[in-house]
Amino acid sequence: MSEKKEEQHTIDSPLRHYDEHLVDELRLQAADYLIGHGVVIIKRTKDDSRLIHAPAALLPSPWPKKLYMQAWTLIKDFNLLVHILNPNYEFITKTLDDVPDEFTQNLLKIYHQVHKEGIAQPIMLGIHRSDYMLHASSKTQETLTQVELNTISSSLPSLSTFISHLHKYLITKYNLVQDYPLEALPFNESQFNIPKAISTAHSLYGNPSAVVMMIVQAGERNVWDQRWIEYNLWEKHGVNVIRRTLGDVEERGTINDKGALVIDGKEISIAYYRAGYTPDDYPSDKEWAARLKIEKSKAIKCPSISYHLLGCKKVQQVLADESVLSSLIQDKDMVKRLLACFTGLYSMSGPEAKPMVDKAILNYKDYVLKPQREGGGNNIYNEDLKEALQKMTEKERGAYILMDRITPVPVHTKAIKEGQVAEVLAVSELGLYGCFIGDGDKVVMNEEGGVLLRTK
Repeated sequence: MSEKKEEQHTIDSPLRHYDEHLVDELRLQAADYLIGHGVVIIKRTKDDSRLIHAPAALLPSPWPKKLYMQAWTLIKDFNLLVHILNPNYEFITKTLDDVPDEFTQNLLKIYHQVHKEGIAQPIMLGIHRSDYMLHASSKTQETLTQVELNTISSSLPSLSTFISHLHKYLITKYNLVQDYPLEALPFNESQFNIPKAISTAHSLYGNPSAVVMMIVQAGERNVWDQRWIEYNLWEKHGVNVIRRTLGDVEERGTINDKGALVIDGKEISIAYYRAGYTPDDYPSDKEWAARLKIEKSKAIKCPSISYHLLGCKKVQQVLADESVLSSLIQDKDMVKRLLACFTGLYSMSGPEAKPMVDKAILNYKDYVLKPQREGGGNNIYNEDLKEALQKMTEKERGAYILMDRITPVPVHTKAIKEGQVAEVLAVSELGLYGCFIGDGDKVVMNEEGGVLLRTK
């Protein structure tokens, strides 16, 4: 007799049991609210492009308060961690120099060059987002587990704020507070906190007539998440923003005799990257030349090349080693808090990784293979992981890290996409924004930025 397969533990959202009429009312209200508040993206097809509202959970998904507060307390820790490691040239180079990944090595070339020539701008602006999932070790035990730390182009701060407001609007309008208590919903003002940090850094630059340059992708779909940062910077802080691609910077940008970055007659106070995190953003040498040009200027970078490199998966893997983290961070309580959110992270470099490679091939469902990439969609799972490890050479493996697979408890809920409601069995990923400004060794700002809860 075959053994009975254990049924997957899931959570039911109250929304799932609402009658069809109410769900349809919520759908109509949500679609109009999202479009009315600019929570939109561009949908492109072969023949045309059009605006649609961003997909969203129709009502909030659950997340344990204790574990939310644990993640919240880590925001300043991760901000400070990046700040402490930023001047540590030896750590960054030792960790990444041997990673056989062309993109990472191109970033490192810029890092080595500006370190050799001297850092033009000591002020650092970090808009980070640390992402977490809940690992269910049993039906009753969940632990907070970090997925990754994003140090470049931490997206969705504007849209997440509006979706938080949408949920409160629907809950109060339709009197759903018994199922969704308002006091349980996090206060989220990320679309205002991030412009505040950028404005503060802009003031430190010292030229009120300078402008913030947002580095964007050509053909960007998520324009309005970025535009709301621009609108709030102008309306609340009087700071002007221009949008340019890396190609624009190389073609029309110059560094003047005072070290300032100038493009189209405008001096740049801050280069705020909403692009540049993927190899696709560097289709030619021109884009790499632009990145170097920005780095060599006295413009404040968000992020600097060093901050960008500290978000690499290899750095995350190395820092998960208690002996390494303790040698770099003097605050023992901070070390303890950080280690508590790390899962198993394993090097794939060199012959010493072979036992772990063999283990992962045998137990391929228990792990995730992660490259040095941002932007999603790059991780390798299941049979693909097994096949990839069997085919890779030792050198090729070194471009990846291995991570214990996180197994969250799925939630039965409803989401809205292009005006239609779909019932989904989803997992949640919590992203918490951090805003940091450092000036040499000095901490100017270390603040919480807001929250993003994605339903996947």
